[in-house]
Amino acid sequence: MRGLGTLGGRDSKAIGMNQLGDVVGWSSITDSSRHAFLCRSGKLQDLGTLPGGAFSAAYAINKDGSVIVGAAETAQHLVHAVMWKQGVIVDLGTLPGGLRSRALALNGLGEIIGFSEAEGAETHAFLYAAGRMQDLGSLGKDPIRANAINNHGQIVGASGINSFVRHAFLWEDGKMQEIGRASCR
Repeated sequence: MRGLGTLGGRDSKAIGMNQLGDVVGWSSITDSSRHAFLCRSGKLQDLGTLPGGAFSAAYAINKDGSVIVGAAETAQHLVHAVMWKQGVIVDLGTLPGGLRSRALALNGLGEIIGFSEAEGAETHAFLYAAGRMQDLGSLGKDPIRANAINNHGQIVGASGINSFVRHAFLWEDGKMQEIGRASCR
């Protein structure tokens, strides 16, 4: 085990890694705000944040290291899902009516998943593809969170059944279905 270091602050956290050994996460910087980082070939690189924001975090990186997804603070102090593509940060926005979002994973086709507030401050899972954020629906109640996506566009996560219970889901072909004991592949 070896430490990756920090971007000048006290703390850092590695969250995602690809097959090439590139690592992404967040690190505090000198003024105690956190910035997303990419560690490649033993060198820690500050990915920055959205203009006017003080926070960012990277959660996943694609196979060739050209796209990283995560979240960053806006100038209005809201956290939005973002991607860094070829080193340039892009705000992915939110679902209609939402204020906050986070991108958590991506597949080899460039499809991104995460969660976003929607109308009424409910939390919904999303799929971001072809420049558009799509609401994945729910099994009945929020919160809904997408956690992983494969290259077939299948998405898994958890959705509220009622105010206290969440169940695993599989989203494919435009439909969300509960994953029961008998339906696991």
